[in-house]
Amino acid sequence: MNKDLILKAFSVDNFRIFKDDEFIDFAPLTILTGKNNSGKSSLIKALRLFSSSLKASSGLTLNFDDPDLKLRSFDEVKNNNSSDDLIRFGFQIAGLFNSK
Repeated sequence: MNKDLILKAFSVDNFRIFKDDEFIDFAPLTILTGKNNSGKSSLIKALRLFSSSLKASSGLTLNFDDPDLKLRSFDEVKNNNSSDDLIRFGFQIAGLFNSK
């Protein structure tokens, strides 16, 4: 397996401002711009929550205990306008497999 993994895109669904699946493409340099409450911080927090959860010993359980994130609980980050009880993350990653 190639050690140089590159995150090409990320999607998040039912997390804070993102009610429906929101897909964000990343380039070698990605700049997040937009009005207040447009999702810039939510995107970063979603990435950090997922990363923190992978590092925690709890496996696939979301880790709301990271004090730097200040997210508190599932009920506080779930989109208020959604009846869905799942937060979904998706990825496009380059470099997972060696091509021959």
